[in-house]
Amino acid sequence: VSVQIEFIVCPFRLYELMDDSSICNFKKLFSSLKIIKVGDIHKTDSFIVLRDVQENLVNFFYVYSFPELTYLYSFCPKGNGPNEYLMPTVVKNMPDNKFMIRDHSSDIIATYELTDSAAILVDSYDFPAQDGRYCWELNQIADSCFLLKRNNARISTRELWNLKARKLLDTIPNTFELAEEMGKDYHIEF
Repeated sequence: VSVQIEFIVCPFRLYELMDDSSICNFKKLFSSLKIIKVGDIHKTDSFIVLRDVQENLVNFFYVYSFPELTYLYSFCPKGNGPNEYLMPTVVKNMPDNKFMIRDHSSDIIATYELTDSAAILVDSYDFPAQDGRYCWELNQIADSCFLLKRNNARISTRELWNLKARKLLDTIPNTFELAEEMGKDYHIEF
């Protein structure tokens, strides 16, 4: 770690202090480093997961051991192919080392089991927008129950769903008509 920090701060001085074999080892170490721009930090039982928000990213999430903070692997590749994502959102409150995402671009919900060596895709299914309202916030509140915030330009609701069964269990009474509630102050900007 100190070598990495010293190289970033003063690369020329570091090379002056190294012999040829040290430089070769250092180049191997440096070539394996991945610089990411951290957008969000998520904690599971045994891992810290960082979200990369760079435009040229390869994978969205980087997994580190906890509490050691040793880099282990990255997963959730960016793309349009099978098991690739463009706009993943993390589902909150997942148990153990489960890590669930919903991709806004494909409406796919995917669950991964995080291990020391890989993120294993456990389940993946389609959950498309229904009645023109999109799902923005997801929180697991029980084994198969999720609290969702769904909205469109006119209406917003909090709903309790069994996502896998695609079954609406309950609607929390905070449904409101945005235009009606806000009157002349209602407008949308993109």
